[in-house]
Order: sequence, then C-alpha cells, then structure tokens
Amino acid sequence: MSATKPKILVIRGGAIGDFILTLPALAALRRQFPQAHLEVLGYPHIVQLALAGGLVDRAQPIEARGLAGFFARGGELASELVDYFSEFDIVISYLYDPDEIFQTNVGRCLHGQFIAAPHRPDETKRLHATKVYL
Repeated sequence: MSATKPKILVIRGGAIGDFILTLPALAALRRQFPQAHLEVLGYPHIVQLALAGGLVDRAQPIEARGLAGFFARGGELASELVDYFSEFDIVISYLYDPDEIFQTNVGRCLHGQFIAAPHRPDETKRLHATKVYL
C-alpha cells in the first residue's frame, strides 16, 4: 500500500441482503486499516448503509455508464474510470465474474492488488455467508 493514506475499494453488486452480509467484511477492513480511505462501489440506495454506519468514507454508484466497458472482453475503458481505479492500492470485488473479464479490465488500470472475493457463498459448505465474505 502507498506510504500515504492507503486507499481500498470494495465493489459489491447484488440486492440489499447480499450487501448486508458483506457489512462484517467492511467492518473488518475498517478495524484492520483504520487510517485507510475505504470506499464502496455499489447500488446507491444500498451502499448508503455502509456510509451511514461509518464503515466507509465514500460510496460510489456501480451504475455509471462508463463501467460498461469494464464488463466487455477488451472493452474500451472510460478514461475517468481508468483514473478512478488507478487511485486504489487494493480493489476487492464481490462481483460475479466467472471469466475474469472485469478483473482483467480493472487490472489494465490498477497499480495495486485486485482481490476476487466470492460473489456468493458455497451452499454446500456449512459456513455462514458473513464468514465466507471475510
């Protein structure tokens, strides 16, 4: 991470229940990296929960038109989003990305680490979803 205030981005799609199950992971990041700038990219009406709860410093909408290129193989990447992703030391994505298209495209502009987190828990395991997302 950078010598200054590290920047961490968590990306979470899905419905409100999916996001609520991710809140303990956000809380753990906040505890582990109290000085970090922690940001979440998700659906505005949902990610406001993390902002209101003090778990993140900023919330951004995942519905930005420019993000479409990040979901296409070899997609054209919006310059403002290339700049945006390049600011982060760590990007943790809970998005469904089986072909790693989003991960590859973010990697084209990210100078830090990309962590592909599970988009949903393995239902064959006897582990609560909040533990899986940690």
